[in-house]
Amino acid sequence: MIGGFCAFFIGRWLFRDGLLEAIANNPKLQRIEGAIGEESLRISVLVRLSPLIPDEWLNYILAAGPIDTKTFTISNCASIVYCFAYAYYGWAFGQIALQEGGLAAFSESPSALVMMVIGLIATVVATIIVTRVTMRALNDVIDDGGVV
Repeated sequence: MIGGFCAFFIGRWLFRDGLLEAIANNPKLQRIEGAIGEESLRISVLVRLSPLIPDEWLNYILAAGPIDTKTFTISNCASIVYCFAYAYYGWAFGQIALQEGGLAAFSESPSALVMMVIGLIATVVATIIVTRVTMRALNDVIDDGGVV
């Protein structure tokens, strides 16, 4: 999140003209920027939750857009969702990699293996659901707004 704030402020004060030019050359980014201008908080959170634009780029794009620091801070907190998913993936795969014998060590405890597999499947399913819902909502807002 600190990196996101740094990117936002650097983008806002140092790279704004270049970012505006890059946005002007990409129709999809133009539609997103227009929608952000109308519903800044809702759109910035939806874009943050979707894999449409990588977080690193999104920080700079939002810096060039019409949102304020408060809205950016709230939308930046939405990235915590993916932090939990990535942390779980890291833990689960670390359990396999760091165990002596790897996955074979889980055969001694079938319940541990079942819980890990269920957790991984649930995480993947939740990620897919969140992505589809946010993309559908984002597309509705961009299309309904009549922006570019």
